[in-house]
Amino acid sequence: MKKILKLLIIISSFFIFNDVNAAYDNDFDFGYIIENYDVDMIVNENNSFDITEKITVYFNENRHGIIRNIPLKNEIKRLDGSFSKNKAKISNININEKYSKSKENGKLKLKIGSANKTLTGKKEYIIKYNYRLSNDKEKDFDEIYFNIIGNEWDTIINNVTFKIHMPKDFDESKLGFATGSYGSTDNDLIDYEIKDNVIEGEYTGMLNPGEGITVRCQLEEGYFQIPLIDKIMDNLVFIIPGILTLVCLILLLSKGIDKHVIETVEFNAPNGFNSLDVAYIYKGKINNKDVMSLLIYLASKGYIEIIENEKKDIKFKKLKDYDGDDESEKNFLEGMFKNDDVTKPSRLKNKFYRTIEQIKKEKRNDNFSTSIFESKNKKYTIAIIINMVLSVIFSIGLSVYNNAGAEELIIAIFLLVFYSIFFIVGFAAKGNIIFQIFWLGFTTMHFMIMGGAFVFQYIDNKLVLLFELICLLIMTFCLKYIPKRTEYGSEMYGKIKGFKRFLTTAEKEKLEEMVSSNPSYFYDILPYAYVLGITDKWIKQFENITISEPSWYSGTNFSYHTMDHFMNETMNSLNKTMGSAPASTGGGSSSGGSSSSSGGGFSGGGSGGGGGSSW
Repeated sequence: MKKILKLLIIISSFFIFNDVNAAYDNDFDFGYIIENYDVDMIVNENNSFDITEKITVYFNENRHGIIRNIPLKNEIKRLDGSFSKNKAKISNININEKYSKSKENGKLKLKIGSANKTLTGKKEYIIKYNYRLSNDKEKDFDEIYFNIIGNEWDTIINNVTFKIHMPKDFDESKLGFATGSYGSTDNDLIDYEIKDNVIEGEYTGMLNPGEGITVRCQLEEGYFQIPLIDKIMDNLVFIIPGILTLVCLILLLSKGIDKHVIETVEFNAPNGFNSLDVAYIYKGKINNKDVMSLLIYLASKGYIEIIENEKKDIKFKKLKDYDGDDESEKNFLEGMFKNDDVTKPSRLKNKFYRTIEQIKKEKRNDNFSTSIFESKNKKYTIAIIINMVLSVIFSIGLSVYNNAGAEELIIAIFLLVFYSIFFIVGFAAKGNIIFQIFWLGFTTMHFMIMGGAFVFQYIDNKLVLLFELICLLIMTFCLKYIPKRTEYGSEMYGKIKGFKRFLTTAEKEKLEEMVSSNPSYFYDILPYAYVLGITDKWIKQFENITISEPSWYSGTNFSYHTMDHFMNETMNSLNKTMGSAPASTGGGSSSGGSSSSSGGGFSGGGSGGGGGSSW
């Protein structure tokens, strides 16, 4: 009998020895293993967690240390099919070893150890941090749904223990655990007990790579109380743009918007204003087209003759030197005929734009401008532009910072500024329109692929973009209407509105009367109709009224249709040619402005967790 017992002991020892060796060999298939993993988690009433992880690692091979990846963005999935997302802020990081941190793919990466030192054997790491979740998005309940051990470790984990300190009483029947790979609801190897709102337990098995442990407990609504300051901080991406937009609206309502304008019937431009003056009073800004209207205006005043041959080639002839007192008219005439009394549009290409820019600048800054618009409103215009810039910085910038960090924020701001320069150059360029379209199209495409792709990946809540777009549209509206007219400016604006109405609604008899008293009436009005955008309507008014050839135009086979072609085709061509600037110069632009066993959750379905590796 003793011999049989002795034989059984030897055989049993053989199998036990083989099992130990098998386990030992299996461990050495990994460069490192985790021998012990203890998690101590203090749950705070503001839905944050003070976490201490004690990880005992055994390095089978030379390694510098470990890497711990902790999620900053969480996708919450429950067994009932409900789904939500939240973000986390990690702070108060304290590790017992040298480490560096970075943010990659929505995770905080803690690289622990020294690049100048390798080690083998046992090493304990103590990682402490605060993990604060964003505002609770579930309206009917609160919950603690947390991955105690994440599913992204690349090695085996033995001897898992945990302790969860709840801040107050909770329904223990709604507490559950899940272990294993992602989606598993198994909890057979979890042992735990609850005492004084502290949940203490252990996992009695071994976790393989890609396996984790998750706890979920559904709590009554209001269990977590988010401080008001935290709610404000979490919503700054909406609050600040909203405040900036409100400021712009207040500025508009208190400092902008013209008073009620009284229209008066006018048969001619009020106060002898030229077409450029009328354009500025009516629109509050001027562009190249408005300046080019002076070509027709000065021609009708006897300063310029426009000659067009059968091939539709144009040349200009100066008939006399300027003898008036308007600086814009003088600069226009002298800019056209600098070296000769006869010139062509081709000679003015990439040159005359300087004259146009000078006229626009002077018109916006001279005494005439201050008599029409409140000069102090310029500072309000600047204030609105600054608010628009700040709004973009805070909405997009804060989103990037909250989801990534300071480094990504700096990169995002750099990209926004970098591409803005290209957009400004594209819009401001006065060169070939095809080049301008190509420039802006290529810049937009490049931004969306490169810059935009980087920025937008850190904006989880797309409502931020929608809200910012709405704010920018409102502020653009404010920018357009903040330039407020003076009492005199409002009076002149009313006269011009009445003048425009007459030009589009005048009866034939009245027009014939005007032509009878002034044979050049039709041509005198042309530059005004051009800047008011009613050229076609004005010409059509004279379809059945006899008009003579203008003294300032020399062409072949003159007719009613000749002037229609000149104003719609020739003037557009002249505007492009004479207003063009070298592409590299980029001239200025005008400006006016549940399962009970798992608590309803599954392994990897909650917040936090993550995983790690060695390096």
